Amino acid sequence: MSSLNRIIIFASLAGLLISCKSQILPEDSSIEYAGPPQFIQSGGNTYYIDPSTGNDSNSGLDPAAAFASFDPVNTHTVPAGTTILLKRGEVFKGPLHPGSGEKGNYIRYGAYGVGEKPLITGADELTSGGSWIDQGAGLWTWSVPFAVDIGQIYFNGDAATGSKKWSSAELGSDGDFFFDRASGLLTLYSSADPLSAYSSILAARTEHIINFSGSSYVLFEDLSLRYGGAHGFGGGNTDHLIIQDCDFAYIGGGWLDGAGETVRYGNGIEFWGNASNHLVQRNTFTEIYDTALTNQNHTNQSVQHNIYYMNNIISRCGLASFEVWNRPSSSQTAHIYFIHNTSYNPGYGWGAERPDRNHFHIALFYHEAETDQIVIKGNIFYTSSIPSGSDYNFLLFDENPAGWFSEILLESNLWHAPAGPAFGINYILYDNLSEFAAATGKGAGGLWGEPLFTDSSTGDFSLAEGSPGKNLVPETEFRTSDFFGNPLSLSASAGAVQ
Repeated sequence: MSSLNRIIIFASLAGLLISCKSQILPEDSSIEYAGPPQFIQSGGNTYYIDPSTGNDSNSGLDPAAAFASFDPVNTHTVPAGTTILLKRGEVFKGPLHPGSGEKGNYIRYGAYGVGEKPLITGADELTSGGSWIDQGAGLWTWSVPFAVDIGQIYFNGDAATGSKKWSSAELGSDGDFFFDRASGLLTLYSSADPLSAYSSILAARTEHIINFSGSSYVLFEDLSLRYGGAHGFGGGNTDHLIIQDCDFAYIGGGWLDGAGETVRYGNGIEFWGNASNHLVQRNTFTEIYDTALTNQNHTNQSVQHNIYYMNNIISRCGLASFEVWNRPSSSQTAHIYFIHNTSYNPGYGWGAERPDRNHFHIALFYHEAETDQIVIKGNIFYTSSIPSGSDYNFLLFDENPAGWFSEILLESNLWHAPAGPAFGINYILYDNLSEFAAATGKGAGGLWGEPLFTDSSTGDFSLAEGSPGKNLVPETEFRTSDFFGNPLSLSASAGAVQ
């Protein structure tokens, strides 16, 4: 979703938002409920990648003969059944272009060894491989041109972020940067030589860290994705993808080509166009420019169905935690599940520098597709304080509540925000959950209250004793464990962690 359209239409709206003119999917539609995809692998080679000791001329078939980069697996067809393992504790330079498996024989991307999850980055280090040329007046230009836009700059790891400007004349504070699309040159404002001011300067390229366009029957697990200017995972025309136990941070901010001169974007995971039979579970998302999780489409007719977002922990995303829209009206959206996720403080993080300052937990808008069942159940939606410059609400907005709105199942969620109207439809606001439920028939089994996280400051989103989220949710048939893999009882607590 481009920032430009949000500025025009939704500049004053935030929270849980739905805006659409769409249709209910007809009963004779060929789209059927299939359940979450299951990983199956019937055999194939295992390849190892180790940037420190590997060599791309090796066979890759043993840790002692590992590849050094993604090049051997990006440039050759990877057959079904292949496993590709990245060494833990190492940093890998993206993008990764995965292959496709087949029914009954997935390709698997994962980790081996001990230590931290392998880190795949979409950024270039600008303390070597070139030089900073002093242009005077605090302006420094990197000597090596880039082939793509730079979405963000991270200093000293992620201790500080840059501020993207749209002309060199706007540069005036440390960290301001301008990318000249004509020349490919990056100019940074720094009151001192950047090499003496910073130990690390990471320039996030505007390309997906993992571009899964056209991929099917692939499992991704135990990976860390950071410092990319577009999406973490992104691409269209996908089927049977599983993304689990991965961490996403500091993603997005790149220029969105074709959407105006100053529109930026970047999501954690985006399924574009045709997208079916996907499972996204037990991942963490933080510091994303736009939205953590989304399936979306426009222009071409598409089918998006059987997509499951489950047991994820999401915090500090600049726009939203979850976003869905699909058009034109000949498209179809069916069986989308956002269940047992923890959504914490959208509108914060570095993405708060966005010009439109809209902040949602759930954003479902500009949707025209025929629709059958979007389930939002068992989640925690929590806001500790209202973001500066935003009138924060949990707000439902729908131009046709007797149509597409009827296909949204919204129940057994725990909500908390410190102020503002709670919910609304067609700009009619409801001050609390009970009023909203009585007027709309939505929100059954839900509660409004402080979730009592054990320690959200350290990322511990388990629920302390006495939390109203405890045992709030009648269990969902296909969810058998929580974020940590803990088995569930007959009833479950709201959120990702039991």
